[in-house]
Amino acid sequence: MKSVRGVLTICTVVLMAGFGVAACSSDSKDPVGVDGGGLPGTGGGGGTALPDAGGVDAPVDNVDCTTAKAGSVCSADGVCVAGVCATSRCGDGIVDPRVGEDCEDNNETAGDGCTQCRFDCSTSASCDDGNVCNGAETCNLTTRICEPGTAAGAVSCMVSAGVPGTCKEGVCAGAGCGNGKVDVGEDCDDKTAGCTKDCKFVCKVNADCDNKNACDGAETCEVASHTCKPGTAVVCKANNCTGMCDPGTGMCDYPDADKDGSRCNLDCNDADPAIFPGGFECKDGKDNDCNAATADSSAVGCECYVDSDKDGFAASVTGAIAAAGACPTGYTRTKPIDANTTDCAPSTTSAFPGQTQYFPTPYCTVKFCIVGQGSFDYNCNTTAESSFYDNKLAATTCTGAKDSFTCSFSSGWVAKEVPACGASGTYRSCSYGRTGCVGVDTPNRIRPCR
Repeated sequence: MKSVRGVLTICTVVLMAGFGVAACSSDSKDPVGVDGGGLPGTGGGGGTALPDAGGVDAPVDNVDCTTAKAGSVCSADGVCVAGVCATSRCGDGIVDPRVGEDCEDNNETAGDGCTQCRFDCSTSASCDDGNVCNGAETCNLTTRICEPGTAAGAVSCMVSAGVPGTCKEGVCAGAGCGNGKVDVGEDCDDKTAGCTKDCKFVCKVNADCDNKNACDGAETCEVASHTCKPGTAVVCKANNCTGMCDPGTGMCDYPDADKDGSRCNLDCNDADPAIFPGGFECKDGKDNDCNAATADSSAVGCECYVDSDKDGFAASVTGAIAAAGACPTGYTRTKPIDANTTDCAPSTTSAFPGQTQYFPTPYCTVKFCIVGQGSFDYNCNTTAESSFYDNKLAATTCTGAKDSFTCSFSSGWVAKEVPACGASGTYRSCSYGRTGCVGVDTPNRIRPCR
């Protein structure tokens, strides 16, 4: 009879606020219904079928798992389990076809109809092991268990290509197998552990013992006895949390119960999304960054202040919110204390303390700005300033300057006085070249300030 999928299952038990969530890995790589599978929640396993949550493509970001029905879809790969949005996994009690599950029976027993959340069989053909000597296997569609056929008697069979044999105890054995001596085509003829019923060695090399489950470790062949020795199983446990082993790679996958981006093997508190390695350390009584060397007492406050123009500065402490992690959009961690931290123009992104750029037009300081209103105080220091070269009059002529420094210093406004910020005038630029210092006048140039 065909052997039922039997792969060591590593289960997860994630402790979240006093409750446990179990999750088991699956070695099945087949898509849902590969053998004509049935509906979720039917067959050999129990489990709760995935509730209708509007479809996988429906918006699910606002699902509150503390009130939603268990199994409700809460993210592209998550379902509500024990009041939190957890990554859908085998063993969570929810039949989720999105991850290839047929059933959930909440046990690790292989061959009971539901093994690692997949039906053991869907058709009799899926139970056929190709051995004529053990009869025709069938699939019980009620239990989803492969049932063995009746072993054939002395029926002719082929031991290998061109080597005839006879069915014996459910296997195809050579004509002389069992006579106590090793005949042609046989490896052995005894009842030791390393000799099979068809007089072949159980193994000759390590590859003969490989069960294709990397989580079980590397099986080896004991050449002297021709018996298989088990490997060292992968243990997915770290930082007091349990993960799942991928049978294909042997790698451990750990859950992230609090959805803060750090899996429990790295997170020092996987039940609090405000605590994770690299988290923002602020005065909230918690070790936000999972680093005891970062003192909570000397950290900044956890408040976020309204930053309506998103320039990194707030105009006042009004409307502040508490946020242990990153501030949401429209808020800043910089507390408005003095002129160096307070935004003088909460509706103008380019005006804030420390602004170094210059601008040719003022920004509005009232809701409806008219000509003559506005401010050039873009750096919030209460004074409109222009750059050094925009703040002086030009020399009477550029000609006569003896070097490049003296030449460039002759540049300036061609007028009796420097235009006001935002006003225009003629600006003379003096540059030094092969013919000496030459000036170029630019009319209607606007004087920028900050």
